[in-house]
Amino acid sequence: MEILETVQSSFLKYSLNLPKCTPNYIVRTEVNRPKLEYKIFRRAFKFLAKILDMEENRLPKLVWQKLLFINQTPDRSNCTNWASQLQLLMNKVDPNIKVGELTGDEIRENYQEWENSFLQKLYLEDIQRVVYSSCNTRYKSLLSPEPLPHYLINSDLSPNKSALVAQLRCCPDFYYRIKLYSYSQVINSDSRCQDCENNCNLTWHHIIFCCRKYSEVRTRFLKNFSNVTYENFIDLIRYPTESLVEGIHDFLLSYLR
Repeated sequence: MEILETVQSSFLKYSLNLPKCTPNYIVRTEVNRPKLEYKIFRRAFKFLAKILDMEENRLPKLVWQKLLFINQTPDRSNCTNWASQLQLLMNKVDPNIKVGELTGDEIRENYQEWENSFLQKLYLEDIQRVVYSSCNTRYKSLLSPEPLPHYLINSDLSPNKSALVAQLRCCPDFYYRIKLYSYSQVINSDSRCQDCENNCNLTWHHIIFCCRKYSEVRTRFLKNFSNVTYENFIDLIRYPTESLVEGIHDFLLSYLR
């Protein structure tokens, strides 16, 4: 399961041009995707309901009963099989529900409620990890009262511009990788800006708001977005408008070139 989850998260990071060190829970929160456990929960309990409706002499039903018997054997109580794994999934919904005592009708009657409860538990786990994250301390300020950010799903932004917003939101505090088209640059918080006399720390805040080399581009950018300041920039990328993304895109493209 962990291997599959790693593959899925790696694909999302690649699609959004995020560094490999970006935490998986931040990536999942950003794109509104729960862990793969959710799909396993949905399909496993639907399949279990079909098994429980079978006649007693059917092989799947006999195997299920055998697995339950093995789990009840004292010297095999800690073994891992399909029945015990289903119980572990159900424990996230309600530890008092025993999968070995369920019927097909009970599963169908309560399935929707269990599914929603399980999904919310997975989302809350990721959100709690975001809140206490030391890798990206600003992302927790981007979480809105609504359960998920919509800009990647319900917007007309191109993939490159959506990825740009994700980079500004999700990259770890100590490491940024700005990538647009064939242009790319790694920004390490320990490095210094070579274009400034004061030898300032090189951060994307510095590039957008302070660096003297890009004062002309910055003037054009801030002329169209007079409400954008160093202090409220994080708030603006919580719900980025298409025009703001266009402005940031043009600014950073000029910087990368």
